[in-house]
Amino acid sequence: MEVSFEEAVRIVASSLLFDEAWYRKTYRVDAEENAAAHYLTEGYAKGWNPSQYFSTEMYLLENPNIRWGGTNPLLHYEIVGHRVGLYRGHIPEGILQRYRQCACCGNYVSAYLPLPSFYLEEISKYGGKPGHPEMVNMTDYLCPWCYSADRDRAYAVWMKRELTEDFSGTILDIAPAPSLSFFIRKNLPKADYKTADLYMEQVDYHLDIMDMNCLADESIDFFICSHVLEHVRDDRKAMRELHRILKKTGCGILVVPIDLSQTEIDEDPDCTDIGERWRRFGQDDHIRMYSRAGYLARLAEAGFHVLQFQKKYFGTQAMYENALTETATVYIVVK
Repeated sequence: MEVSFEEAVRIVASSLLFDEAWYRKTYRVDAEENAAAHYLTEGYAKGWNPSQYFSTEMYLLENPNIRWGGTNPLLHYEIVGHRVGLYRGHIPEGILQRYRQCACCGNYVSAYLPLPSFYLEEISKYGGKPGHPEMVNMTDYLCPWCYSADRDRAYAVWMKRELTEDFSGTILDIAPAPSLSFFIRKNLPKADYKTADLYMEQVDYHLDIMDMNCLADESIDFFICSHVLEHVRDDRKAMRELHRILKKTGCGILVVPIDLSQTEIDEDPDCTDIGERWRRFGQDDHIRMYSRAGYLARLAEAGFHVLQFQKKYFGTQAMYENALTETATVYIVVK
Protein backbone atom coordinates (compact mmCIF):
# COMPACT_ATOMS: atom_id res chain seq x y z
CA MET A 1 0.00 0.00 0.00
CA GLU A 2 2.74 2.40 -1.00
CA VAL A 3 1.51 5.79 -2.14
CA SER A 4 3.15 9.18 -2.12
CA PHE A 5 2.03 11.82 0.34
CA GLU A 6 0.45 13.80 -2.51
CA GLU A 7 -1.51 10.73 -3.60
CA ALA A 8 -2.57 10.06 0.00
CA VAL A 9 -3.88 13.61 0.36
CA ARG A 10 -5.85 13.25 -2.87
CA ILE A 11 -7.32 9.92 -1.79
CA VAL A 12 -8.40 11.20 1.62
CA ALA A 13 -9.71 14.49 0.27
CA SER A 14 -11.90 12.69 -2.29
CA SER A 15 -13.16 10.05 0.15
CA LEU A 16 -16.88 9.88 0.76
CA LEU A 17 -15.97 9.47 4.42
CA PHE A 18 -14.05 12.75 4.65
CA ASP A 19 -16.21 15.79 5.35
CA GLU A 20 -13.91 18.79 5.17
CA ALA A 21 -16.43 21.32 6.50
CA TRP A 22 -17.35 19.05 9.43
CA TYR A 23 -13.69 18.31 10.18
CA ARG A 24 -12.70 21.97 10.20
CA LYS A 25 -15.62 23.04 12.36
CA THR A 26 -15.34 20.14 14.82
CA TYR A 27 -11.60 20.43 15.40
CA ARG A 28 -11.13 24.13 14.59
CA VAL A 29 -8.67 23.57 11.78
CA ASP A 30 -7.50 26.82 10.21
CA ALA A 31 -8.76 27.64 6.73
CA GLU A 32 -5.15 28.08 5.57
CA GLU A 33 -4.33 24.44 6.29
CA ASN A 34 -5.07 21.59 3.93
CA ALA A 35 -7.67 19.65 5.91
CA ALA A 36 -6.95 16.26 4.33
CA ALA A 37 -3.21 16.67 4.91
CA HIS A 38 -3.92 17.72 8.50
CA TYR A 39 -5.94 14.57 9.16
CA LEU A 40 -3.20 12.43 7.59
CA THR A 41 -0.37 13.91 9.62
CA GLU A 42 -1.91 15.15 12.87
CA GLY A 43 -5.63 14.53 13.20
CA TYR A 44 -5.71 10.74 13.17
CA ALA A 45 -2.81 10.56 15.65
CA LYS A 46 -5.02 12.51 18.08
CA GLY A 47 -7.93 10.16 17.49
CA TRP A 48 -9.87 12.73 15.47
CA ASN A 49 -12.45 11.51 12.96
CA PRO A 50 -12.59 12.53 9.28
CA SER A 51 -16.39 12.74 9.46
CA GLN A 52 -19.31 11.65 11.59
CA TYR A 53 -19.46 8.45 9.51
CA PHE A 54 -15.98 7.10 10.26
CA SER A 55 -14.42 6.51 13.68
CA THR A 56 -10.64 6.55 13.65
CA GLU A 57 -10.44 4.76 16.98
CA MET A 58 -13.01 2.10 16.09
CA TYR A 59 -11.22 1.27 12.85
CA LEU A 60 -7.92 0.90 14.70
CA LEU A 61 -9.50 -1.19 17.45
CA GLU A 62 -10.98 -3.58 14.91
CA ASN A 63 -7.74 -3.70 12.93
CA PRO A 64 -4.86 -3.43 15.44
CA ASN A 65 -2.27 -4.28 12.79
CA ILE A 66 -3.09 -0.94 11.15
CA ARG A 67 -2.38 0.90 14.41
CA TRP A 68 1.00 -0.76 14.87
CA GLY A 69 1.89 -0.26 11.24
CA GLY A 70 1.39 3.48 11.54
CA THR A 71 -1.00 3.65 8.57
CA ASN A 72 -3.70 6.27 8.46
CA PRO A 73 -7.00 4.40 8.97
CA LEU A 74 -9.08 6.24 6.36
CA LEU A 75 -6.30 5.87 3.80
CA HIS A 76 -6.16 2.14 4.58
CA TYR A 77 -9.93 1.85 4.25
CA GLU A 78 -9.98 3.52 0.85
CA ILE A 79 -7.15 1.43 -0.58
CA VAL A 80 -7.74 -1.94 1.12
CA GLY A 81 -10.55 -1.93 3.66
CA HIS A 82 -13.50 -1.22 1.42
CA ARG A 83 -12.54 -3.98 -1.01
CA VAL A 84 -12.26 -6.68 1.68
CA GLY A 85 -15.28 -5.53 3.70
CA LEU A 86 -13.60 -4.00 6.75
CA TYR A 87 -15.71 -1.68 8.90
CA ARG A 88 -18.73 -2.26 6.64
CA GLY A 89 -21.27 -2.52 9.45
CA HIS A 90 -20.47 0.98 10.72
CA ILE A 91 -20.96 2.92 7.47
CA PRO A 92 -24.44 4.01 6.31
CA GLU A 93 -25.66 1.97 3.36
CA GLY A 94 -26.38 5.17 1.46
CA ILE A 95 -22.68 6.05 1.47
CA LEU A 96 -21.55 2.53 0.58
CA GLN A 97 -23.84 2.57 -2.43
CA ARG A 98 -22.18 5.73 -3.73
CA TYR A 99 -18.83 3.99 -4.16
CA ARG A 100 -18.06 3.02 -7.75
CA GLN A 101 -16.08 0.02 -8.96
CA CYS A 102 -13.73 0.61 -11.90
CA ALA A 103 -14.31 -1.96 -14.64
CA CYS A 104 -10.62 -1.96 -15.57
CA CYS A 105 -8.89 -2.58 -12.24
CA GLY A 106 -11.79 -3.61 -10.01
CA ASN A 107 -10.91 -1.10 -7.30
CA TYR A 108 -13.60 0.84 -5.45
CA VAL A 109 -13.55 4.54 -6.17
CA SER A 110 -14.81 7.40 -4.02
CA ALA A 111 -14.32 9.85 -6.86
CA TYR A 112 -12.78 9.72 -10.31
CA LEU A 113 -10.24 12.40 -11.21
CA PRO A 114 -11.15 15.19 -13.63
CA LEU A 115 -9.60 15.63 -17.05
CA PRO A 116 -6.30 17.48 -16.39
CA SER A 117 -6.97 21.20 -16.75
CA PHE A 118 -3.95 21.47 -19.07
CA TYR A 119 -6.01 20.31 -22.07
CA LEU A 120 -8.78 22.87 -21.78
CA GLU A 121 -6.27 25.59 -20.93
CA GLU A 122 -4.24 24.89 -24.08
CA ILE A 123 -7.35 24.79 -26.28
CA SER A 124 -8.49 28.13 -24.83
CA LYS A 125 -5.00 29.61 -25.09
CA TYR A 126 -5.05 29.16 -28.86
CA GLY A 127 -8.64 30.33 -29.33
CA GLY A 128 -10.31 26.95 -29.59
CA LYS A 129 -13.45 25.61 -27.95
CA PRO A 130 -13.91 22.23 -26.26
CA GLY A 131 -16.95 21.42 -28.41
CA HIS A 132 -19.22 18.52 -27.43
CA PRO A 133 -17.06 15.40 -27.05
CA GLU A 134 -18.93 12.14 -27.47
CA MET A 135 -17.01 10.25 -24.80
CA VAL A 136 -14.98 12.39 -22.41
CA ASN A 137 -16.23 12.83 -18.87
CA MET A 138 -14.37 16.01 -17.97
CA THR A 139 -15.23 15.86 -14.26
CA ASP A 140 -14.90 12.09 -13.70
CA TYR A 141 -12.27 11.14 -16.25
CA LEU A 142 -9.46 9.06 -14.69
CA CYS A 143 -9.56 6.18 -12.23
CA PRO A 144 -7.34 7.20 -9.28
CA TRP A 145 -5.93 3.65 -9.08
CA CYS A 146 -5.25 2.44 -12.63
CA TYR A 147 -5.58 5.78 -14.48
CA SER A 148 -8.08 4.36 -16.95
CA ALA A 149 -10.03 6.97 -18.90
CA ASP A 150 -13.79 6.67 -19.09
CA ARG A 151 -13.47 5.19 -22.60
CA ASP A 152 -11.16 2.43 -21.29
CA ARG A 153 -13.72 1.54 -18.65
CA ALA A 154 -16.45 1.39 -21.32
CA TYR A 155 -14.34 -1.04 -23.36
CA ALA A 156 -13.74 -3.18 -20.29
CA VAL A 157 -17.48 -3.39 -19.62
CA TRP A 158 -18.09 -4.48 -23.22
CA MET A 159 -15.32 -7.10 -23.13
CA LYS A 160 -16.55 -8.52 -19.82
CA ARG A 161 -19.95 -9.06 -21.38
CA GLU A 162 -18.99 -10.17 -24.87
CA LEU A 163 -15.68 -12.06 -24.49
CA THR A 164 -15.57 -15.01 -22.10
CA GLU A 165 -12.57 -16.20 -20.08
CA ASP A 166 -12.26 -19.06 -22.59
CA PHE A 167 -11.67 -16.69 -25.50
CA SER A 168 -8.50 -18.02 -27.11
CA GLY A 169 -8.27 -15.95 -30.27
CA THR A 170 -5.59 -13.47 -31.26
CA ILE A 171 -6.03 -9.95 -29.85
CA LEU A 172 -4.14 -7.02 -31.34
CA ASP A 173 -4.02 -3.96 -29.08
CA ILE A 174 -2.76 -0.90 -30.97
CA ALA A 175 -1.22 1.85 -28.81
CA PRO A 176 -2.15 -0.12 -25.69
CA ALA A 177 -3.41 1.76 -22.63
CA PRO A 178 -1.74 0.26 -19.51
CA SER A 179 -5.00 -0.03 -17.60
CA LEU A 180 -6.79 -1.87 -20.40
CA SER A 181 -3.76 -4.04 -21.09
CA PHE A 182 -3.82 -5.09 -17.43
CA PHE A 183 -7.52 -5.85 -17.71
CA ILE A 184 -7.07 -8.05 -20.79
CA ARG A 185 -4.17 -10.02 -19.38
CA LYS A 186 -6.11 -10.66 -16.17
CA ASN A 187 -9.55 -11.41 -17.60
CA LEU A 188 -8.70 -13.10 -20.90
CA PRO A 189 -5.81 -15.38 -19.88
CA LYS A 190 -6.25 -17.82 -22.79
CA ALA A 191 -6.13 -15.15 -25.50
CA ASP A 192 -3.06 -14.69 -27.68
CA TYR A 193 -2.60 -11.06 -26.70
CA LYS A 194 -0.31 -8.93 -28.87
CA THR A 195 0.49 -5.23 -28.66
CA ALA A 196 1.55 -2.85 -31.42
CA ASP A 197 2.70 0.73 -31.84
CA LEU A 198 5.00 2.76 -34.04
CA TYR A 199 6.93 4.43 -31.21
CA MET A 200 6.25 2.66 -27.91
CA GLU A 201 8.88 0.34 -26.52
CA GLN A 202 8.09 -3.15 -25.22
CA VAL A 203 5.36 -3.92 -27.73
CA ASP A 204 5.16 -7.07 -29.82
CA TYR A 205 5.00 -5.26 -33.14
CA HIS A 206 6.58 -1.95 -34.11
CA LEU A 207 4.41 -1.00 -37.04
CA ASP A 208 2.74 1.77 -38.96
CA ILE A 209 -1.01 1.23 -38.85
CA MET A 210 -1.22 2.42 -42.47
CA ASP A 211 0.98 -0.48 -43.58
CA MET A 212 0.82 -3.51 -41.30
CA ASN A 213 2.62 -5.81 -43.75
CA CYS A 214 3.98 -7.94 -40.88
CA LEU A 215 0.43 -9.19 -40.26
CA ALA A 216 -1.24 -11.63 -42.61
CA ASP A 217 -4.67 -11.17 -44.11
CA GLU A 218 -7.48 -12.25 -41.77
CA SER A 219 -5.08 -13.13 -38.94
CA ILE A 220 -6.67 -11.18 -36.07
CA ASP A 221 -9.76 -12.26 -34.13
CA PHE A 222 -10.21 -9.05 -32.17
CA PHE A 223 -8.46 -5.69 -32.21
CA ILE A 224 -8.51 -2.53 -30.13
CA CYS A 225 -7.68 0.72 -31.89
CA SER A 226 -8.71 3.59 -29.63
CA HIS A 227 -7.83 7.23 -30.23
CA VAL A 228 -5.20 6.40 -32.84
CA LEU A 229 -6.66 7.42 -36.20
CA GLU A 230 -6.70 11.13 -35.33
CA HIS A 231 -2.88 10.95 -35.33
CA VAL A 232 -2.58 9.13 -38.66
CA ARG A 233 -1.91 10.94 -41.92
CA ASP A 234 -4.17 8.70 -44.03
CA ASP A 235 -6.89 7.30 -41.80
CA ARG A 236 -8.70 5.71 -44.74
CA LYS A 237 -5.63 3.62 -45.52
CA ALA A 238 -5.35 2.63 -41.85
CA MET A 239 -9.01 1.59 -41.80
CA ARG A 240 -8.47 -0.57 -44.87
CA GLU A 241 -5.49 -2.23 -43.20
CA LEU A 242 -7.55 -3.00 -40.11
CA HIS A 243 -10.23 -4.46 -42.35
CA ARG A 244 -7.60 -6.59 -44.13
CA ILE A 245 -6.12 -8.20 -41.02
CA LEU A 246 -9.47 -8.88 -39.33
CA LYS A 247 -10.91 -12.37 -39.68
CA LYS A 248 -14.33 -12.74 -41.28
CA THR A 249 -15.65 -13.88 -37.91
CA GLY A 250 -13.72 -11.24 -35.95
CA CYS A 251 -14.51 -7.79 -34.60
CA GLY A 252 -12.73 -4.76 -33.23
CA ILE A 253 -13.11 -1.75 -31.00
CA LEU A 254 -12.45 1.21 -33.27
CA VAL A 255 -13.01 4.54 -31.52
CA VAL A 256 -11.85 8.09 -32.25
CA PRO A 257 -12.50 11.48 -30.62
CA ILE A 258 -15.80 12.75 -32.01
CA ASP A 259 -17.15 16.27 -31.58
CA LEU A 260 -20.93 15.97 -31.70
CA SER A 261 -21.24 19.66 -32.55
CA GLN A 262 -19.43 19.16 -35.87
CA THR A 263 -21.28 18.24 -39.06
CA GLU A 264 -18.21 17.08 -40.97
CA ILE A 265 -14.64 15.98 -40.37
CA ASP A 266 -12.10 18.78 -39.97
CA GLU A 267 -8.60 17.62 -40.94
CA ASP A 268 -5.28 18.85 -42.21
CA PRO A 269 -2.47 16.26 -42.29
CA ASP A 270 -0.02 18.95 -43.39
CA CYS A 271 -0.70 21.25 -40.44
CA THR A 272 2.44 21.57 -38.32
CA ASP A 273 1.45 24.66 -36.32
CA ILE A 274 1.00 23.50 -32.72
CA GLY A 275 -1.39 26.31 -31.84
CA GLU A 276 -3.55 25.58 -34.86
CA ARG A 277 -3.68 21.91 -33.92
CA TRP A 278 -4.84 22.78 -30.41
CA ARG A 279 -7.44 25.19 -31.77
CA ARG A 280 -8.92 22.93 -34.45
CA PHE A 281 -8.23 19.38 -33.27
CA GLY A 282 -7.98 19.67 -29.49
CA GLN A 283 -4.44 18.38 -29.07
CA ASP A 284 -0.97 19.22 -30.32
CA ASP A 285 -0.40 15.82 -31.98
CA HIS A 286 -3.83 15.49 -33.64
CA ILE A 287 -4.40 16.25 -37.31
CA ARG A 288 -8.18 15.82 -37.47
CA MET A 289 -11.36 16.06 -35.45
CA TYR A 290 -14.16 13.71 -36.42
CA SER A 291 -17.84 14.34 -36.83
CA ARG A 292 -20.02 11.36 -36.06
CA ALA A 293 -21.53 11.14 -39.56
CA GLY A 294 -18.15 11.57 -41.20
CA TYR A 295 -16.57 8.85 -39.10
CA LEU A 296 -19.34 6.34 -39.81
CA ALA A 297 -19.12 7.11 -43.53
CA ARG A 298 -15.39 6.38 -43.61
CA LEU A 299 -15.82 3.11 -41.74
CA ALA A 300 -18.45 2.02 -44.25
CA GLU A 301 -16.18 3.07 -47.11
CA ALA A 302 -13.46 0.80 -45.67
CA GLY A 303 -15.85 -2.15 -45.73
CA PHE A 304 -16.87 -2.24 -42.08
CA HIS A 305 -20.30 -2.80 -40.64
CA VAL A 306 -20.56 -0.80 -37.42
CA LEU A 307 -22.34 -1.79 -34.21
CA GLN A 308 -22.88 1.00 -31.68
CA PHE A 309 -23.11 0.27 -27.96
CA GLN A 310 -24.54 3.13 -25.96
CA LYS A 311 -26.42 4.03 -22.79
CA LYS A 312 -29.17 1.45 -23.25
CA TYR A 313 -26.60 -1.33 -23.61
CA PHE A 314 -24.50 -0.30 -20.61
CA GLY A 315 -27.42 0.25 -18.27
CA THR A 316 -27.73 2.57 -15.29
CA GLN A 317 -25.39 0.65 -12.99
CA ALA A 318 -22.44 0.35 -15.37
CA MET A 319 -22.90 3.97 -16.48
CA TYR A 320 -22.68 5.14 -12.86
CA GLU A 321 -19.91 2.76 -11.79
CA ASN A 322 -17.63 3.87 -14.62
CA ALA A 323 -18.71 7.51 -14.95
CA LEU A 324 -19.80 7.17 -18.57
CA THR A 325 -21.40 10.18 -20.22
CA GLU A 326 -24.92 10.11 -21.65
CA THR A 327 -23.51 10.02 -25.19
CA ALA A 328 -20.70 7.51 -24.59
CA THR A 329 -20.49 5.12 -27.55
CA VAL A 330 -18.32 2.08 -28.17
CA TYR A 331 -17.99 1.39 -31.88
CA ILE A 332 -17.55 -2.29 -32.73
CA VAL A 333 -16.61 -3.04 -36.32
CA VAL A 334 -17.13 -6.29 -38.19
CA LYS A 335 -16.71 -7.27 -41.83
